[in-house]
Amino acid sequence: MDRMVSWFFLTLNATTNKQFNIQTSDEKRMPRRILSGIFAVTFFSVSRIFTITTITPLPEFDGATILDRDTNIEDRVVNRQKIYSASACNLVPAWGATGMDSGVNNTSCVAGRDVLFPNTTATSLTCQQDDKPALTERNHPGVTIALLYFSKPALLLRQLQVFATYPETVQTNLTIIIIDDGSPAGLRVSDYINLTTYDALFRLRLARITTEKDWNIGGARNLALDLVDTPRTLLLDLDIIVPWDATKAALSWPLFDSDSGNQLAHRFNRRRADGTENKHPAVCMIRTDAYWESGGCDEDFCGSYGFTDVHFWFRWKADKSRALVDHLDVYVEELEMLACDSTVLGDERAAECQSARSIQAKPNRNLKKNHALYKSKTQGRSCWSNKYLRFLWLYE
Repeated sequence: MDRMVSWFFLTLNATTNKQFNIQTSDEKRMPRRILSGIFAVTFFSVSRIFTITTITPLPEFDGATILDRDTNIEDRVVNRQKIYSASACNLVPAWGATGMDSGVNNTSCVAGRDVLFPNTTATSLTCQQDDKPALTERNHPGVTIALLYFSKPALLLRQLQVFATYPETVQTNLTIIIIDDGSPAGLRVSDYINLTTYDALFRLRLARITTEKDWNIGGARNLALDLVDTPRTLLLDLDIIVPWDATKAALSWPLFDSDSGNQLAHRFNRRRADGTENKHPAVCMIRTDAYWESGGCDEDFCGSYGFTDVHFWFRWKADKSRALVDHLDVYVEELEMLACDSTVLGDERAAECQSARSIQAKPNRNLKKNHALYKSKTQGRSCWSNKYLRFLWLYE
């Protein structure tokens, strides 16, 4: 393609000089610039159309070596950045060729850029583009709880204590995936727990994102769901406790409607410490593959605050073959606990935790950028992104 571009502009240069007698002196370059601009725009349009019809998977970025206290860390650093191209994922345009606001033609979004929310077959299974063995089926028995973590060790230990109270018959089919979303040294999951401690209870897996990025909630969720090997996933926030009775109810919820055949996602009611309640926007039971079929989380929203849950459910419900069920009679409990609670960590570890948190920067909670982005995408003025896992991460 680069050779084609070079050949085109060399030919253009010679042709425009010869046929239009364009001079190259400084005072007479303006007409040539105008003509070159016209040809460049024309070529860009033609090449874009050509790209749409001959899409090939984009190359993956090389993983960088991350230095860590573990001498073998180089072997475990993984760059899971993916670019799901239309040809790799067999995307089907949902909006046709009709232009939307501001003259945007949404067919152009198909060119390696967009998971269009209805009628798409894009999943993390069909789009595997790295050296990690591709999952052919998510057939491990049981359910996975996907838990996102950032710099609050007391809350994490409390979560694990709750999971340890589940019946043994459930624990044997329970997988817990913890995603440490870039916690600094002194506040990482691996600073506070030993994975082997829980081997006799349930399957516990830990991955840590090593790229620093504020508000990377969508990226961390995508990583968690990419690692899940069970048919269903319970997406959980760190400050929400799911008692056994709530988990028991959730395990009985169907993933497909028996009448319509629609795929179902299920959310819980949340009870706060003050006794008030409302449905939780994020904690849900979902079919793992359905998460990807709906487009997952758009990582354009990462780096700024807000609209992660809002945009995910917008895309989920945009396809009428999917439905969202809110169970107002099944409660999860909001966990009001200090990040370094000494009753959980002990006095010495709590002091270390507080010291590490005291020097931690507080990310900006301004909603303005993501609000504008949400409006742009939902109104069709910009594409939904299907460029996933834009960071380095490693197993621990």
